[in-house]
Amino acid sequence: MRITRMRTSDLPAKRKLVLEALRGRTDHPSAEQLYQALVAAGHKVSLATVYRALDALVKEGLVREVHLGGATRFDGTTEGHHHFICHRCGRVYDVNGGRRLRPRDFSLPVGFSAERCHAVLEGVCGPCAGEKGGTPWRK
Repeated sequence: MRITRMRTSDLPAKRKLVLEALRGRTDHPSAEQLYQALVAAGHKVSLATVYRALDALVKEGLVREVHLGGATRFDGTTEGHHHFICHRCGRVYDVNGGRRLRPRDFSLPVGFSAERCHAVLEGVCGPCAGEKGGTPWRK
């Protein structure tokens, strides 16, 4: 299935609002976290609207849905990259570099068809490990 990307200027207002809120973040928020941030910023939006907007944005290829540790998070960066999740604080970081994984890199059972690959590195982030200087990975 090929995803055709819609121009952001053509998006309905609520969808555009959700996309702009997500692209301004690097913490890979849940739908509930995005909803809370939008309400705190004074926007009149329902949680159901945020869920619908995120679902549509994922289908349009403008947002990436990331399943980490049993939770669904959202990423405004759709270019290929991997993620690191900290076991202590639960933060999710974008990780660039390394080898880009492809479905053909794996030997799948007969009848299986993979569409994309995504690596999740797990461990302890720099801030939790006591490193000074802030976040060890940046976009």
